[in-house]
Amino acid sequence: MNTEFIVSLIGADRTGLIKQLIQKTHDLKGQWLSSKFSTLEGRFAALIKLSVPERHEQQLKDFFCSQDELTAQFNPAKETLSSHETTLKLNIEASDRFGLINEITDRLLSLGIIITHMKCNRIAVIDIGGSLLSTDITLNLPAETQPQEVINKLEKLADHAVITIIE
Repeated sequence: MNTEFIVSLIGADRTGLIKQLIQKTHDLKGQWLSSKFSTLEGRFAALIKLSVPERHEQQLKDFFCSQDELTAQFNPAKETLSSHETTLKLNIEASDRFGLINEITDRLLSLGIIITHMKCNRIAVIDIGGSLLSTDITLNLPAETQPQEVINKLEKLADHAVITIIE
């Protein structure tokens, strides 16, 4: 019988790290069911949902914990929330200002929306004498929330905000 869990990893990035983690999982007859990785300035972060035979669970966890300069945390896998049925992917572009990301997340929270992915970039724009915030965001909407309602609320946060649905 297999068991499922999620491992969160954070630490120093290095060549071949992902391959090493995948190979050990495979060697123990496990599977990666879902994963997300990111690197930033030599740092590595990952969320991995795994399925592994119960008899190999501790061995795999011990392997993850034994990696130099990498911290591992384990949590049981859970079913997704059924009240959040619609996924919406957006790109938000607006003149950047202090607190804008905070206001975006506050607005989404007020609608009961779960943020599952968010990537923000600030781009210097000489013509406007400041910077542009470009954010790709993936949201899980409550069943009763319409995508256009979300877009309308976000457009009110900044002058000249452009919200685009990513297909």
